[in-house]
Amino acid sequence: NMIHSVDAKGYIVFANKKEAEILGYTNEELIGMHMCKLYGQEFCKYVEAGFVELRKRGSLVISNGTLFKKNGEKLTGEIHSIAIYDNDGNFVRTRSIIHDITERIKVEDELKKKVKQMEFVSKLNLKRHKEMMRLEKEINKLKIQIQKYKGHQDHF
Repeated sequence: NMIHSVDAKGYIVFANKKEAEILGYTNEELIGMHMCKLYGQEFCKYVEAGFVELRKRGSLVISNGTLFKKNGEKLTGEIHSIAIYDNDGNFVRTRSIIHDITERIKVEDELKKKVKQMEFVSKLNLKRHKEMMRLEKEINKLKIQIQKYKGHQDHF
C-alpha cells in the first residue's frame, strides 16, 4: 500500500517507500510536492474540493481516484484518507492509504467487454434458433405438400 500525508496547504509531508517506488519518484521528490501534481492538474479542482470535504468530515474514501506516475502513466487507486487535528482541533495534515487497483479495473473492464460479447453472440444464436425453427416448419409444410402430390399421383 502507498501511504502519504498532506499538510494544510496541500503539500506532501510524508510518503512511504512503496509509494515512491510505485510512482517512480524518489522520496525526496515526493516530499514538498503539491497534491495536484500527484493527482493531475485536470483533477485538481476535484482534489481540492475533496480536501475541503476531508477537513470537514474527518475522513474520505475515493473508490476510483487517478494518480499520475512520474513517467505520466495513470494509476487508478482506492484512496482512504483521514484528517489529523492538533489538540485545539485545528487541521494539521492528512493520512492517506492508497491501494493500486489499476489491474483490477483493467480486468473488470475486460470482463464487461466479454459479457457484452457473450450477450451479442447469445442474441445471434437466439435469432438463428428462431430462424431454424421457422425454416423447419416451412420444410415440414413442403414435405406434407409433397406427400399430398404423391398421394394424388398414386390415384391415377
